[in-house]
Amino acid sequence: MDTVLELLLDLFLEGGMEVSKSKQVPKYIRYPVMALVIAILAACIGLILVIGIAMLRDSVLAGLLLIALAGLAAFFGIRRFRRP
Repeated sequence: MDTVLELLLDLFLEGGMEVSKSKQVPKYIRYPVMALVIAILAACIGLILVIGIAMLRDSVLAGLLLIALAGLAAFFGIRRFRRP
């Protein structure tokens, strides 16, 4: 089940990123797909950030590492969607 979910999410996210960059796809298809991919990625980054903040009480080092990981993921996600 884990492999199937990973395959579907990978296919959807990678396909969504390619669709969002393609000029051949109409805007009324491209923009909702782009918004959905951004929402999924933002939810994952937000979850990592919330877990990192919650872990600060128990282990400061682990919490800071998770917060840094969320920051890096946000940075690379923004860089990936930005037009060169």
